[in-house]
Amino acid sequence: MDCDKSVNDDPACSIAEWFGLYLAGTAQNFVCNGYFMKPSGKQQMHINEQIRGMKPAAIRFSTRDIPAAERGDWLREMICRNYANIDITSRVDEDFYSETQIFPLAGLQLSSIHSSAISIEKRPGDPDHGGQDAYFAVVLLSGRYHLQQDGREASLQPGDMLIYDAMRPHRIHCPDHFSKLIFAIPRPALKHRFRPADACTAVRMAGHAGMGAVASGFLRSWAAEIERLTADELRNLSQQSIDLLAWSLAAIAPTGSPVSLGQAATLTRVKAAIEPHLSNPLLNSEMIAAMVSLSPRYINSLFAREELSLMRYVLLRRLELCHGDIQHGRHGGLRITEIAFRRGFNDLSHFSRAFRQRFGVSPRELKSRFGR
Repeated sequence: MDCDKSVNDDPACSIAEWFGLYLAGTAQNFVCNGYFMKPSGKQQMHINEQIRGMKPAAIRFSTRDIPAAERGDWLREMICRNYANIDITSRVDEDFYSETQIFPLAGLQLSSIHSSAISIEKRPGDPDHGGQDAYFAVVLLSGRYHLQQDGREASLQPGDMLIYDAMRPHRIHCPDHFSKLIFAIPRPALKHRFRPADACTAVRMAGHAGMGAVASGFLRSWAAEIERLTADELRNLSQQSIDLLAWSLAAIAPTGSPVSLGQAATLTRVKAAIEPHLSNPLLNSEMIAAMVSLSPRYINSLFAREELSLMRYVLLRRLELCHGDIQHGRHGGLRITEIAFRRGFNDLSHFSRAFRQRFGVSPRELKSRFGR
């Protein structure tokens, strides 16, 4: 499957189309007959069976066929559903134009956006329904781009890049026509590679020198070839892109931030080695050290720079995976006990205490909150 889907089209939604609109793990909303919906349980099972080896469809949104009087509301709804819950603070007049292509990939979401001048804002206290719990890496292709977040402000020129947290307050101002790429990276995927990512939001990474040039060039090059890349190639490129962004953030981290570029690469390698073994309840520091040919003491020194120990990191990753399983209804109708065992816990009392301490609710409360 390798086709395009436009929000302006109005066909019946087949299982194949549901798969084409499926975003692996980063969002749960889909477009069907102009409305945002979710697949049924049976459709989701069929989607999961087909996802490996198939290339998702590109989803296209455009103001071209939207009446001028409705463009402002339409655009805000599109941004809120697919990116973040925001308000458009600039005027959207009859000459306003915006076109967005969204490529839902395994591990991240890539968007290519061409637009007239616009200003948007996410204010403190805005509800977070819709949108994504993700960091957005922005690569500016043309025009000018200004972003404010966390008391910092960054201005980009073409080729430059930055990241920001889609769920926290921010302001974006593009004073003229612009084009950009957005790589939406699920929060756990970036945080487990580079935990102090929050210290690097709204910081410009220059696209003409150093790691910024390497990362920007790599991201732009494969985004330009996306239509000619296979699903397996895109899957690998997605993971490599997140790794490269983590290293780039280490290069711009404020003085005293946790890791150097070399240490960030080593820590990324350690975390990648841990990931497929999290379900093993016997996993310990000696086993992990043997996997990566490093000493437990040195690995703990790397994690200490993130104010963690090695096994504390393992615990947090297991809790994050359990939280995602419960919140998004993964693994069908499994009970909380079964989810905990699948993620490597063998003491349910410890699991429940640690879960509440980490997320402020019990597993059962979280499950009932989402109607599971």
